[in-house]
Amino acid sequence: MNKVSVIVLKAIFIVSLFSCSITGYDGVPGKEVKRRLGNVLIPIALAGENSNTGLLSVSMFLDTIDQSAYYREDSIRNCEERMSHLLLSVLDHNFSLRIDCKLKTKGYLK
Repeated sequence: MNKVSVIVLKAIFIVSLFSCSITGYDGVPGKEVKRRLGNVLIPIALAGENSNTGLLSVSMFLDTIDQSAYYREDSIRNCEERMSHLLLSVLDHNFSLRIDCKLKTKGYLK
C-alpha cells in the first residue's frame, strides 16, 4: 500500500468514527423526549396549588429540548425518575415545581 492510500483510509476511519455511533444506536429523538418528559411533568404541575406557574415552568423546560437533536437514554431516564419523585412532594403546601434535569445529546464532539 502506498502512502496516499494509508492517509485516505485513516481519513475515512476518522470521519466514520465521529459521524456514526459505534454501537449503531442514534439515541432518542427530541420529539420523543418532549413527549416522555411532558407525560411526567404535566401531571405534577397540575397537582400543585399554583398549577399555572407549574405549567409555565414545564412549558419553558420542554421548549429547551431541541426536536432535531438526539438525546442519551440514560440522561432521559434519570430525569424521568427524578421528576416522578416530585409527585410525593406535591402534597406539601410549600411545594414549588423546580425542574432540574441535565439532558445530554448524543455525539462524541459535544
